[in-house]
Amino acid sequence: MTHRPADEPTQWQALSALAPAIAQTFVSLASDIALVIDRQGIIRSVALNADVNALPDAEAWIGRAWADTVTSSTRPKIEKLLQEVSTTGVSRRREVNHPADDGNDIPMAYTALRLGKEGPVLAAGRDLRAVAA
Repeated sequence: MTHRPADEPTQWQALSALAPAIAQTFVSLASDIALVIDRQGIIRSVALNADVNALPDAEAWIGRAWADTVTSSTRPKIEKLLQEVSTTGVSRRREVNHPADDGNDIPMAYTALRLGKEGPVLAAGRDLRAVAA
């Protein structure tokens, strides 16, 4: 049987207060962006990889619903991801598009982890523009 983070929710709950710092660590290690999202789906913190210019305006998302930061065609994917992480504690990868000021969409792939049963969601994203090209 594979051990999943959701198997020990109290273990992850202890990290809830550290979610913004963990997001910054995720970004420096393995992602282009990391978001801390509350139980209502609102973005509370954004961490961006300094080496990647994935979403330069992402810090303006703080206080907005995560689903409102993606294109209307990919909004259901964010809603499914949040539902899945609420149920299981961890989500599978979902590919979504963020609208850009220049009219082009920015494709991103996100996975998420809930930090404890009542804790925030930590979503790590990768820029897929190179793959899409």
